[in-house]
Amino acid sequence: MNQQKIFHYLFLLLLLAVCDEKKEQGMDINDLKLSQIQVIGSHNSYRTHPTVEMFNLMMGLNPELAAELDYDHPSFEVQFSQYGIRQIEIDVYYDPEGGLFYYQRGNLFIGLPVASSIEKLMNPGLKVLHFPDIDYRTHYITFVDALTAVKTWFDANPNHIPVFILVEAKEEGLTSVYPSLSGFTHPLPFDGDALDAIDADIRSVFGNDLSKVITLDDVRGDSESLEAVILDGGWPTIGESRGKVYFGLDNGGAIRDEYTADHSALANRVHRKRHS
Repeated sequence: MNQQKIFHYLFLLLLLAVCDEKKEQGMDINDLKLSQIQVIGSHNSYRTHPTVEMFNLMMGLNPELAAELDYDHPSFEVQFSQYGIRQIEIDVYYDPEGGLFYYQRGNLFIGLPVASSIEKLMNPGLKVLHFPDIDYRTHYITFVDALTAVKTWFDANPNHIPVFILVEAKEEGLTSVYPSLSGFTHPLPFDGDALDAIDADIRSVFGNDLSKVITLDDVRGDSESLEAVILDGGWPTIGESRGKVYFGLDNGGAIRDEYTADHSALANRVHRKRHS
């Protein structure tokens, strides 16, 4: 986390400089729009480092890829409190029946138990992990676990600037990359029901009224055109948004299109969509 510390300090210096400049101009920092600020974010924010045995296996198979995966993160609480992180990313896999990721089949090659012994993995619901069978270690087993950790910190720090949460709906497994392989976990596609489950989990943690979530319905207001509101500087201010969170679906293509289907201007949806 040394690099994160450096970025944190630079961010604080930049923020202090901006605050001083705005004070000189007679502007309150709370009057800035969300589109006028930058924050520090972490990637695969839930992830912990693979076991030594699994990492050595990765190194033997693909050293370049293993080098990219040679990192981990502390808990959300530590990221928010100690490192100033205000944007996180969470990967979710669909598991409506439960048990899809209970067996970590890559362990066959390193002499570790394949059965995870994690009972939560047997329950239905969205699971949080980077890649089935080989890169599965995480601080938070379920999406609800991850969201609950976020909300717990929010409740204890009600004056924080809004935190942006990217959610990536993932469908890839080893057989997606290497079709000739067999016996590994086959993740399920993100259809309409799966995408609805993401929004449902968010509501289950933050409440059906989403009072602590900045939604695009809030941004759009009475206008029929979300684009027109955004282009007219319609994002809320920091002052209006403190203590809240907002979500972005970090998917393009078919998943993005499925999420926006039958929701003109993303009405009644929790997430922003990715523009690419």
